Amino acid sequence: MEQNHDDRDNQHSNQNGSENAEEKEDNQDVHPDHDEGFETFHFVDMKDGTFQPNNQRLDFLNRSHLMYDISFYEFVSDFEKTKIPPNFEIRDRDFRFNPRHPQHHTHYLRRRKHSAVPVIVGLPFPVKENNPELWHYLFLVLFKPFFSLEEMKLNDGETYVEKFNSWDINS
Repeated sequence: MEQNHDDRDNQHSNQNGSENAEEKEDNQDVHPDHDEGFETFHFVDMKDGTFQPNNQRLDFLNRSHLMYDISFYEFVSDFEKTKIPPNFEIRDRDFRFNPRHPQHHTHYLRRRKHSAVPVIVGLPFPVKENNPELWHYLFLVLFKPFFSLEEMKLNDGETYVEKFNSWDINS
């Protein structure tokens, strides 16, 4: 997972004394009307000695509907994208991408034999007491299963604290 260039620029300005990291964290806005914050979940995976770009957001949002109950955190932890070999036969632990995915015909998702621990790179996770809206938003994005960013948008007058509190975590 990699942070975007704007985050790195902000961190650089923080190091130069224009704004300290705690003030930046406290002043972060939650952006419910677009998926810009979700774009920072990118990384480059090194397989077989070559670098392969990987967009976990795109993979997650275009996963098989059989994986509806998987959160983003579980997805990154338990599944890996793999190139479809010749004479491929899907097994119980394998899932095809939704046909909208640009790699639908060339790649599939395979359950890892051992779960990985996702590492979130970038600004530190906010302190719940300092920025409850952002903390609840990020918690929902990471741990609440969803198929569309529309599902994460707020209703009129709703807050992310309220959306989090109305979520039945056991469903």
